Parts: sequence; structure tokens; C-alpha cells
Amino acid sequence: MNNIQEIELSVVIAMFNEEENVGPLLLELSRALDTLDSKAEIIVIDDASADSTRAKLIDLCPTEPRLRVIGLKRNEGQTSAIRTGIQQAQGRIIITLDGDGQNPPDQMVKLLDEMKRSEADLVVGWRKKREDRFFAKRLPSLLANAIIRIVTGTPVHDTGCTLKAIKSSLAQKLPLPSGMHRFIPALSRNLFLAKVVEVEVDHRPRLRGRSKYGWSRLFPVIRDVAMVGRLSFPGNVITRLTEILVTFSVCRFLLMLDPWLSVVVGILMSVTMDVICLRRLKQQKQSAIDFDSATRPVERADRP
Repeated sequence: MNNIQEIELSVVIAMFNEEENVGPLLLELSRALDTLDSKAEIIVIDDASADSTRAKLIDLCPTEPRLRVIGLKRNEGQTSAIRTGIQQAQGRIIITLDGDGQNPPDQMVKLLDEMKRSEADLVVGWRKKREDRFFAKRLPSLLANAIIRIVTGTPVHDTGCTLKAIKSSLAQKLPLPSGMHRFIPALSRNLFLAKVVEVEVDHRPRLRGRSKYGWSRLFPVIRDVAMVGRLSFPGNVITRLTEILVTFSVCRFLLMLDPWLSVVVGILMSVTMDVICLRRLKQQKQSAIDFDSATRPVERADRP
């Protein structure tokens, strides 16, 4: 049996400027993996950090044989980093985990147990008692989750929780253009009819480093939710009727066009949006990798 078949679990972590969290998180993760019977690998994607995140990760490789460090040439965002990790993962099950240390690694067991119990394809963590500031992070997250839940019809409370367990066979098929990692439950359920369940997980305050998210992520959600909504019910119906109604109103009452012509223009506008959304789903560029500890290139292990 070769090495790929032996690996049961792949833990994928995206990191950007998390130099203070590298050591504590990897130590805690290693201890959590030691309690499992399954053979595992740890894939950390450094999203072109400007600090010493990559250097500290590389320093840990000799002491943690399960660790593989992949560095991106340019900062491409969390979704691209996660997608790169998924593409490189060898395990049958993939666990995604935040690099800020707010998701305790020992919570992986809850996801794996639920996946086995319910035979789910994807288990999503639910930070029911979230340890973040209300107005800075919790409120925008609540609004984003509500929008996603209503439009896509996905009954998940916390789609933005990075802590997820997903079967590799499903993860490898998911279209994940920039910013779409928060739609993994909706895409899994609506595109591939996957069984998606959620389980409550512990959450803790950020102790080191600075948060990179807040109200700014609400606007990309609003932008992308219409696209994902087109793949599902009731979002498909709501999105299309809204587009047609708005276009009809503009054409009929502002431009004074014939009613039937206004309807035709509304339908054409909806079809145009279909084309735009499909093109966005296909915008999944291959991330440029300039370091991979699995191949140990001698020319790139830069320290800032």
C-alpha cells in the first residue's frame, strides 16, 4: 500500500501574518492528532505573509514529520489558500482549521465522530458561544449567515466557521473562486446533493496577532450570495423574480417602454446574470506556489 492510501486525515490551515500563532497552534494540533488512531498530515498554506510566519513554519518541519509547508508567491486570500491545500491533500477526509488559534484543534474529534455517526459528507462547526467582539465580528457574521441561509436554503448557522470536516472526494470537486470558502456548505448541498450537518464546537478569543476580518467581509457575501442562490431553491426563485421585477420597473416606469418589451428585457437581464455567475464560478485560477517543504527547494526559504 502506498503513502497516499495510508493517509486518512489531512488538516489544511491557511495562514497570513500569524507568526505569533505558528508555534502554539502547531504544538496543540500535534498533540490532538497524537490522540487519533488515523494516520494524518498537516498542510499549512502561507499566503505570502509579510512577517516570519513561513520561516517559523519551516523551522518546525524537522520536529513534526506530518507537517508540509506550502508558500504562495502572492497574497491571494483565504479561499485560494484553502483551495491550494485541498488540492494537495492526500487524506480521505480533510479538516480545515483557522490559523489564528481560535478554533481549538481538539474539536476535530467532534466533527469526525459526527461524520461517522451521521454518514455525512460535510460537517460544519457551529461557534454557538463565539468569543469575539459583538459589533466588530459577531454582528457582521450573524448578518452574513442569515443572508446565506435565506437565499441558499442551507440550514447551517455558521457557514463562516473554518473548522469543517469534508470528504476529499467532495472537496476536490467544489468550485472555489476567490471569497467562496464561506459558501462551501451551500455549494456542497446544492451542487452535489451532499449530506451537510453541523455540530457545536468550542471557540476562544484571539490571544495573539490581529484579526483580518470584520464588516468588510459582509459586502463580498452580498455580492456572491446571488450567484450561489441561483443554484438553489428558494434562492433561485427569489433572485430571478427580483431581477425581472427590478428590470421591468426600470424599463416600464423610468424608460416608458412597452410592458411586454419590459418583461423581455427583464428576462434577458436574468439570463445575462446567469452567464456572469457561471463565468465567476469558473474563475478558479491555479495559485502560484514558490515554496513546498515536500520538495525542499534550496533557493527559497526566505526570512523577512
